[in-house]
Amino acid sequence: MSPAVSVVLATRDRAPILSCTLDGILAQTGVSFEVVVADNGSSDGTSALLRRLSVERDLVYETVPEPGKNRALNAVLRHAHAPLVVFTDDDVLPQPHWLSELARAADRWPQADIFGGRTGLAWPPGTPDWLVESPEPALNFARFDHGDEERMIEWPPFGPNWAVRSSVLETHRFEPGVGPDGTGGYAMGSETEFMLRLMDRGHRVAYVPTAEVRHIVRPEQLRREALIARSHRHGRGWARVFEPSPDVPYLFGVPRWRWREVAGALAAHVGAEVRRAAYPIRLEAAMRFHRSRGSVVEYRRMARVKHRSGGGV
Repeated sequence: MSPAVSVVLATRDRAPILSCTLDGILAQTGVSFEVVVADNGSSDGTSALLRRLSVERDLVYETVPEPGKNRALNAVLRHAHAPLVVFTDDDVLPQPHWLSELARAADRWPQADIFGGRTGLAWPPGTPDWLVESPEPALNFARFDHGDEERMIEWPPFGPNWAVRSSVLETHRFEPGVGPDGTGGYAMGSETEFMLRLMDRGHRVAYVPTAEVRHIVRPEQLRREALIARSHRHGRGWARVFEPSPDVPYLFGVPRWRWREVAGALAAHVGAEVRRAAYPIRLEAAMRFHRSRGSVVEYRRMARVKHRSGGGV
């Protein structure tokens, strides 16, 4: 019998946490499914894990050595045969009936082509409350929760928990230049960029709160240097995915309002350090500055690319 759902994910050097994720996926009930994994050049025990599971369960994997999550996803989509393709990450804890709830929602909402489930966070033990409650975007860690009502929405879900009808994938692929690429400074937002393109072409989104996963936040992700780097990537991704109209005033390839923002964020960051403010205040000020700085870096990069291609600045 052909599967009703194809689960697709990319992974790189996360064998222990990937094992937990796959255990949760393979334990799903209530719907027939297959699992497709892109091993994006792992050097740990990932290949051995996937090789074993491919023998024991309905799992297909392919090694895609060239770094790039979106490139890896594009490479393995040909293995997905179901009418509904569910995308997730290698660091989630799927809740019971996650896949069956997405499949049922696809039947209930024929006018939708994209389906976003609820994503909560699994914080490491001992995480301080101020980090959990911080409004800083980089600390969101893909949380996606818009209440208990299943409904059509006007914004895209996040990467760990969304699905799309396979018919859409016949003519669309992920943009390789966005998302994890083996470096520490990539532009975040790989799935968001893809979904916004689909939405621009009229494909609609349904929110499915009963289809839930928990995104694992690892302890090393909460170190100061990791949060600063994440903020920088978030800023780059924001500029890349939500590039403003060319009609706004630009200065050196960057919207003028962004220069004002980064100057204000720098002043706040320096001020917090000089007066030795409490650690949460200093960290959040640093994150805001590096998020703004990341946006400027990405705008400048895009301006150089545009200039080389003859499009001007």
